[in-house]
Amino acid sequence: MIISRYFVWFVLFSIAGWIYETIVMSIKHHTWENRGFLFGPMCPIYGIGAAGISAVAEWMEYLGFTDYTWWQIFLISFFGSMVLEFTTAWGLEKVFHAYWWDYSSAPFNIQGKICLPASLGFGVAGTLIVYYLYPFMCRWTADVPLEMMVFFSLVMMGVMSVDLTLTVVSLRNFDRTVNAYFSLINRHMEAWVANMGARLQSVETRIAEERERFSRESLEHLMLTTNDILRSTVRRVAGFRTHYDGKTKEQFDRILQSVKNRVRIKRD
Repeated sequence: MIISRYFVWFVLFSIAGWIYETIVMSIKHHTWENRGFLFGPMCPIYGIGAAGISAVAEWMEYLGFTDYTWWQIFLISFFGSMVLEFTTAWGLEKVFHAYWWDYSSAPFNIQGKICLPASLGFGVAGTLIVYYLYPFMCRWTADVPLEMMVFFSLVMMGVMSVDLTLTVVSLRNFDRTVNAYFSLINRHMEAWVANMGARLQSVETRIAEERERFSRESLEHLMLTTNDILRSTVRRVAGFRTHYDGKTKEQFDRILQSVKNRVRIKRD
């Protein structure tokens, strides 16, 4: 019963996090943004964080620590969110060479994975969850029959397993495609430089312009001709941590964002 209840809370909090992220980012970018790691309307990191702080509050009450203060909950949420965000971002980058959020431009950030403003916000959110949302969820699920709770948990586990499998396969395929894409660019540039020979003027500028032109056209063709599942997966990714130098990575991320916008317009 306890596991099923926590999982139901995780699902509901994940959906709420997806709604929040999607609304905020859609308003910010003035276009529809399907946020999250999975295809479905869920942001698991929000579900883990919210269900986690709810579990902490419940176990504190169970152990008799009922006189905790709001600032203690705030600190638990603050530091807990830092650990959760950093480890999640680190794990996703290691596995998929990609990132779904980037705090590099925010003050007091660590490797773009976490930053002080976001952690403060999650600290406040955790406090609100413990004092308002957690009691509401307890009352709302208290009268749900055990059988229904277990059934819902099993169904959602199945749906999320399928969703996770599709996402992982798509990202793995795209990671291999990106490596092949860079090899294609390098071969093209070697042939282009050889053909231009002595006629080149402002060599570095011309090479950079040609590389970016060919990169954009190649990636746009890839995005337009690939399947809808892979295209949807890539749209939700903020950028990729490639195996190349920082300058090449910045160029690739810039081109990727440009192509994602162009492809969205063409497809729509």
